[in-house]
Amino acid sequence: MKDNLRLTDVSTVEGQMVSIDLKEIPELAVDMHTMPWKPFTDEQKENTACILDEVSVLNIPKPKSREEEEELVNKFLSGMRKLFTKENNWTFLPMLEM
Repeated sequence: MKDNLRLTDVSTVEGQMVSIDLKEIPELAVDMHTMPWKPFTDEQKENTACILDEVSVLNIPKPKSREEEEELVNKFLSGMRKLFTKENNWTFLPMLEM
């Protein structure tokens, strides 16, 4: 894993930022079944936004055009606006305003 990354790299670096080496991740002290780690295929990389660290939990599609990109950004901003309104998030809003 790359050690010299900075927060500003997120907005400036093109492509994948880091690659995760499973040998560097410590084992958890719990009794659980671990799932095998499968890297993304080239097709998945073309269609899914997984450029930060080879992980995609949300399955966000990679925009094919500027319009699609703007639509995704606007949906994200709409969700953030809802997060900070009393009508949509009255249970957690006081904690977010601290």
